[in-house]
Amino acid sequence: MKKIFKTEWELIPVGDVHLVRGSNLNDLKIGLGTDRHGDVLGRDIYNPRHARLFNSFEQAQIMRFLVGITWAREHFQELEKKEGKKRRKVVTDLGCSRSFWYQYWKFQANYFGWPLLLYQGVDINFDRIDQGRKMFIKKKNDILEYFLVDLSSRFTLPKKADFLVCMEVLEHVEKTKVHTLLNSIHKNLKRSGIAIISSPNPLNEGGWVWKDSGKSHHYEYTFAQAKSLLEENGFEIINHTGVLPDRNYFKTSKFPKIRKKLATFLPAPMVNNILVMLESDVSKRRQWIIKAKKK
Repeated sequence: MKKIFKTEWELIPVGDVHLVRGSNLNDLKIGLGTDRHGDVLGRDIYNPRHARLFNSFEQAQIMRFLVGITWAREHFQELEKKEGKKRRKVVTDLGCSRSFWYQYWKFQANYFGWPLLLYQGVDINFDRIDQGRKMFIKKKNDILEYFLVDLSSRFTLPKKADFLVCMEVLEHVEKTKVHTLLNSIHKNLKRSGIAIISSPNPLNEGGWVWKDSGKSHHYEYTFAQAKSLLEENGFEIINHTGVLPDRNYFKTSKFPKIRKKLATFLPAPMVNNILVMLESDVSKRRQWIIKAKKK
């Protein structure tokens, strides 16, 4: 892997951020519409310590990150049982932005006894990576490296991942290039590795949509479409769930009595997310989340 690192990547003058040799940093920053449409996310929007409990968008983000770190923790435990030893785990975060996944891991799951991480953050926007690096202090002895990559192009990272995160990225990639992204996910994942991929369900008539959808979303895939895409590209789905139903969900839900009791003690958006986990039809959820491995 050292040969790949030396020949394909070069360190740009900001510490541990790497750029594909020969690429232009300014070209990368306009790739997925992040500069063109601006940054609609606040500094603490994904931070559970600052999230507004009655803001459904922020609640949905919290829930999907909690699902992600729970699946990571379970997978790391399984690896240690199979390998019979502890070692540093490699986590690759595609579309890492400000390293929100790592922040959740650090504050929620990475307590005493959990493995050290080599975290490979991958994004197309240097400003977001740099903001994230200034927002938090990494856990002692974890290694954080960042890579500026156009995710719609083929790429190989220095280390294959034990756990790969690709959340809310698929919809930002042009439909004709999604197979390229999935091929890169497959190539950068270990044979024993797990990938989690999430994306919004498409907007249905009478439904609703995130604030920035339609501006930078090229195409929104249904759960069924995503399942077919992953299977076509060499993945096996081993689990799935979703968060946040559409606004009409609870009018037809089979859980009204449970909801009423829970709402006595918890904020309504939190109750909504708890109940939607019980719904087997992922198409009724605003976001789907898939856990997959190589076939």
